[in-house]
Amino acid sequence: MIVKKVRPEYPADADVEGNVVLAATIGTDGTVVDVKPTSGDEKLIPNAITAAKQYKFKPFYLNGTALEMETTITISFEPPLFNVGPMMTPLVSAQPTEMEQRLIKKVAPEYPAQAHGKAEVVLDAVIGKNGKVASLNAVSGPRMFIQPALDAVREYV
Repeated sequence: MIVKKVRPEYPADADVEGNVVLAATIGTDGTVVDVKPTSGDEKLIPNAITAAKQYKFKPFYLNGTALEMETTITISFEPPLFNVGPMMTPLVSAQPTEMEQRLIKKVAPEYPAQAHGKAEVVLDAVIGKNGKVASLNAVSGPRMFIQPALDAVREYV
């Protein structure tokens, strides 16, 4: 779960907008220890990396031991009316039960046939002003359950 998110500075010479997707390694203390771009406009990537390196995550624990984890960070860019530089993006944290009550559209995951039994997949989502999922990351869960859960939640409104 992201506990600190930094808005990237829009590059002065950029004339594009869109998303930059980054593969990130989160250290045992919740800091971003490594970031590599996987997609996005080359003009936006350096500022996306700079912002992502300032993110802070809640550490992931397994059996009481903090572990490094891999995640994907998606950073959106749109040209500002004026450039104010990096700013903290205020995040509002909500309990799952509260978010469940606010859902307008919920899609059930389609799990692979070889998936038996029950499993818990923990996702970290940022909901945009339009009510749609703006950013979504898997925090934990069995590998075969994660992608179907991500695909379903991306359709939530």
